[in-house]
Amino acid sequence: MSITTDRIVKANGIGATPGRSDAADAYLFDAATGTLDCLIAGVIIVGDQGRILHANLAALEMLQAKSPVIQLGGCLCTLQAERTKDLRRAIATVQADYAAIGPAGVAVPLIDKTGVHATAHVLPLTNSPRAGRRNAHMPAVVFIQSSSIAPPIEIGAVVQSVHLTPAEARLLQQLVSGASLHEAAAALGIAEATARTHRNHIFIKTGVSRRGDLLLLIGRLVPPIRHHH
Repeated sequence: MSITTDRIVKANGIGATPGRSDAADAYLFDAATGTLDCLIAGVIIVGDQGRILHANLAALEMLQAKSPVIQLGGCLCTLQAERTKDLRRAIATVQADYAAIGPAGVAVPLIDKTGVHATAHVLPLTNSPRAGRRNAHMPAVVFIQSSSIAPPIEIGAVVQSVHLTPAEARLLQQLVSGASLHEAAAALGIAEATARTHRNHIFIKTGVSRRGDLLLLIGRLVPPIRHHH
């Protein structure tokens, strides 16, 4: 399957801005799609009937894995017929009447092939909050997030913002990667009591008192960006 960036540029006039050169529009479009490729959420821009115009890297991986979304005849579908109908209705609703939907869009629950829950959030693709009534040929953007996708774990900004020491930062990296305190201590080559002290310092600096609250906080602070090593 191949979904290229130039398809969306040519379709429906997306990327064209009155009064600006084609070269400028192409540059801005390439920059925008490059940024979308950095997101861990799947982002798919669709036309009428869910026709796929562009998919970022995360979405392409989902489509290639056939979970939690698939493509049939170039159109976006889910693994369940009823969910596909719900998604198509959401897309049509968002395309037809921006004024009624607004920037919040429409959420559609999904289930992947392993039974894990996911969500497709359909938003209007517009550059104006005064776009008003639209038509079925205007594009929409579908954000897809699965609960099975691990959150990003690049914690550098968090470390700086709460002033963690290097030792505390190393422990936090282990914890957000899913290690238990015992496993983290073993991986770092330190005593579990030392790891516990570092963890307690992290709790104090972040204002939480439980591991679950810490991970929730980190998930909110770390941007949803793909990291390639």
